[in-house]
Amino acid sequence: MNDYAVSASALNAFGTVMQATANNIANVATNGYKAQVVQLESGPLDRGVLASAVYRDMTPGPAVIYNLSEQDVRSAQNAAAQGMRDSQENYDTAQAQDVTRSQQADTAASWYSQEIRAGQDARVMVENGYIEGSNTELPREFANLALTETAYSANAAAIRAFEEQTGALLDIIT
Repeated sequence: MNDYAVSASALNAFGTVMQATANNIANVATNGYKAQVVQLESGPLDRGVLASAVYRDMTPGPAVIYNLSEQDVRSAQNAAAQGMRDSQENYDTAQAQDVTRSQQADTAASWYSQEIRAGQDARVMVENGYIEGSNTELPREFANLALTETAYSANAAAIRAFEEQTGALLDIIT
């Protein structure tokens, strides 16, 4: 993998992080929203950066007092149940794709169990007149955005330098 490809893989990975961060910031006021987290890993031969997984941070958000109608309670319970079904499907898919990556499967199982607990906690909160707020923490998201922007800019500068060197070499040859 050459230096250009290393920087290009990093741009893709950091672009994914920026998208997740932007989505988290946009949903900071959405009750029940779970922040997205991007897991980064080394590329082939420990060169470059890849976004290996995008998952939801299942830590609970703050309890928000909410005057819910019976229909709202049923709707929130159905949403929690659907979230648990989606988690099970995502976990089953991850296991089916690559059974040799046991660490990834163990991590997915942990996330799945967290989602089940979160769904059960959500039902109890809704029944007691509360609803879970977003677990997005703006200070963390803005710090993450600043760090990602710096890394993205550094890799873009490396690609520009590579292209300038290639151009200069071609000028010398011709």
